[in-house]
Amino acid sequence: MRQSDQKQPEVRSVRHAKRRREAGFTLVEMLIVMTLVGTAVGFSIESFRSFREQQRAKAGAVELVVVLNMAKSRAVSMNEMVVADFAPAAIPTSAGFLEVFLDVNDNFTRDSGEVAAANLGNPTSMGSLIGYRLPANMTFAQPTGAPVGPLGIPSVIDGVTFTNNMIAFLPDGTAFEAGLVTFMDPAGRTYGVTVTGGGAIRMYRWDGSTWQ
Repeated sequence: MRQSDQKQPEVRSVRHAKRRREAGFTLVEMLIVMTLVGTAVGFSIESFRSFREQQRAKAGAVELVVVLNMAKSRAVSMNEMVVADFAPAAIPTSAGFLEVFLDVNDNFTRDSGEVAAANLGNPTSMGSLIGYRLPANMTFAQPTGAPVGPLGIPSVIDGVTFTNNMIAFLPDGTAFEAGLVTFMDPAGRTYGVTVTGGGAIRMYRWDGSTWQ
């Protein structure tokens, strides 16, 4: 047998393997690609979920600022004191719920006949009360690692520094007292809203070390 005839099967085998290689991926390569794609998709989904929750928490903080500003505007337009109660009917502040009402006799209590300011936004209910609830399971609470809030106001355990957990806006647009409200979501994203004696309302975010 000639030497060239002995090499012919080997040459055909090499060419066949090359054609298979050029035809597509091997099973191992496909498994590697699928693993990489799965990891990338999982990371993207988790990143999107985190971003969505972060935006929801921020939206809750913005909504609270809007509610308080509208309460202040109602006090001016109605020439009556308007109260935002963060613990109405003994509901704990951890429920993340507040009620806003016109306090006609200025006694910081919603008496029979006093009108609830339920048209200041998108009211929700809790029992027989109509008010506003923070989204994303956010609760009024003291921020972790933040004993002092914005403007140097000490934070408190229930998250509301105002007397009897109430913010009162007077007919001239000022506040009965200055104070701070802090709240967070289950992941610990924390925000604070301050109200000055002059009625200025501002939102802050706690980044773990400072208020921004």
